[in-house]
Amino acid sequence: VYNILEPVFRDQAVFCRPDRSLIVVDRNSTAEHVLLNSPSASFSGLPVYVLPENRAKAGAVAAGLARIMEESGFQFVVTRDCDGDHAAEDIPRLVNMGFDIKEQTERELVSVIGARPSLEKPMGWVREQWELLTNQVLLDLVNFSLAQRGSVVDARFWGGQDPDLQSGYRLYDRMAAEKAVSCIEALPEDRTIWTFSCEYIPFAELMICGGIFGQVQRRTLVEQPVTSYGSVDLADVYGRLMVYVAINYEIPIPVLLQIFDNAVCSLSLLFTDKKEDLLRCRRLISADDSMSPGPRFV
Repeated sequence: VYNILEPVFRDQAVFCRPDRSLIVVDRNSTAEHVLLNSPSASFSGLPVYVLPENRAKAGAVAAGLARIMEESGFQFVVTRDCDGDHAAEDIPRLVNMGFDIKEQTERELVSVIGARPSLEKPMGWVREQWELLTNQVLLDLVNFSLAQRGSVVDARFWGGQDPDLQSGYRLYDRMAAEKAVSCIEALPEDRTIWTFSCEYIPFAELMICGGIFGQVQRRTLVEQPVTSYGSVDLADVYGRLMVYVAINYEIPIPVLLQIFDNAVCSLSLLFTDKKEDLLRCRRLISADDSMSPGPRFV
């Protein structure tokens, strides 16, 4: 754990004052022990917020944002994971994009995604396919909800690329941070959903409430430790997440089903031995099991 955490905070003070930083860990965790007892200068002076219970990643993000918002005088807050994937030197890029969006649009509810140059290299091809699928479904659900309000997604600041909606490297302005906390805290008490939802759900909430997202490319650690997700049933958790979004924003399940089918039929994963996982995910959305993979010839 020390070998993972030490590089994360080695350059933190160069890009962010220690009194403007906050490390969130669970009580009695290995990370808590390392951070509070290590003589490393990388951790010196950085405040540590110890949570009384483990509420997965979303719980840590919401608690950290809520604690930071008790302070006044900040314009932006940046969330970073502690697995070595979020380099501190990328913080200025996210902040600069945040200022650029505000200057050009004079908007509040601004957030910026630190997009990974590759999803497959750090996570593997199967996980990449699931993220591509669920990202497309979420985008279509958000666009459907906005269209009912006479609007569409504002993609001007995405750099011409699809948004990396499940990147945990995020910048929020104060209003966006408040909105992120409230929508995370409204999630059902389901640990798996809390683990996977802390980027997915705030994107939907902020966009549907009139917010605006930007995106900048950042570095990603190819050999990051992702084994903690290896045993997760992606078909189950992503299926439940998509249904939650549809119900929460009053989108009919048949609409979600068509959006899902549209996205799946362009996915390479459908034509592998993982097809049954996709069908299981679809059955979580609807008992209708009549999906066609699309044209027989392409």
